[in-house]
Amino acid sequence: MDIFTPIFPEEKLHKHFKILQLDSAKPIRATINNWAKGFIDRDRKLVQEFQTTFNSSFWELYLFQCFKELEMKIDFSKASPDFSVQTKSRNYLSIEAVTANHALKDEPEWSSPEILREYLNKPRNEILEYASIRLLNAIDFKHKKFLKSYGKMEHVKGNPFILAIASFEQPAFFRQNNQAINRVLYGCDAPKMVGSKLDGSPNFNIPNIDTVKKSNGSPLELGVFTTDKFKEISAVIFSTTATFSKALVQSEFSNHCTVSSRRYKCGEGWFGYIDQISEKRVYKETHLDGLHIYHNPFADNPLDIEDLDSYEITQNTFNKVSKEIEPNHTDGSLISRSTHWEFDK
Repeated sequence: MDIFTPIFPEEKLHKHFKILQLDSAKPIRATINNWAKGFIDRDRKLVQEFQTTFNSSFWELYLFQCFKELEMKIDFSKASPDFSVQTKSRNYLSIEAVTANHALKDEPEWSSPEILREYLNKPRNEILEYASIRLLNAIDFKHKKFLKSYGKMEHVKGNPFILAIASFEQPAFFRQNNQAINRVLYGCDAPKMVGSKLDGSPNFNIPNIDTVKKSNGSPLELGVFTTDKFKEISAVIFSTTATFSKALVQSEFSNHCTVSSRRYKCGEGWFGYIDQISEKRVYKETHLDGLHIYHNPFADNPLDIEDLDSYEITQNTFNKVSKEIEPNHTDGSLISRSTHWEFDK
């Protein structure tokens, strides 16, 4: 599949695609081509969208490489949902990919550097509230589509149905990490340390957050996985690190590039963070680093943790009794990563 030969005039090409056309981006093109190896473009839309709107197609290619690394078999004979897979445990999953995008009147993710700086200086909660609204919109849209069409397909019935969601809804979208999706799915805000336990380890409180207000002031309910209203969705795959920089750090890109990252550092009864700034030539990151799975405790067809499991992947569950999120972070789990690079023209 040739995804990099332009099939549109330059004015229609996406900003990120144009960067990938540069000579110095050749190693990054090679990495993305490797992700795409074996992918079948059934509706002949992926190449068009990759060149003109970019993010949704990039996300699908990233996911495809994830499934290959998890040793899944993908059945391309099924037109929809996006991925019909068989896991190593011989279970069948139906997976639909979706991106949370900006509202029509708002700034897109690929805005100018000046607008990006403006968003980097915004209060963090403003970023989180907007991300929550756009994520809710994407989930609700796909849930309705499942009820209308996907759920009636014979090859989908009885399988766990999973939404794979990437958030590209605003400049500086990456600032949300996994905090907005925690609010949307489990109604939980970031943990706050409230003292120490008897053994000296930190004691955390996880505040609940029930609603988010739209720009017109009307409230939207958060915590869609805390009741059975979305029981048809078995789980959510989520990442804010599956970005252009994911391909860059995996590639042999040799121009000057520094990588800023934050990872969990955890042991028995405690956890913290490690912030690091590295030269790309010594920085290591796997394809699955930064990936989260969110399980729906009310799902009609629950997802088996082993079906989407790897050391780097964080498995998130929700305790129906305590009403708390239960994340399973492993030591070294990637929280965030950004790159600062120079491209030759």
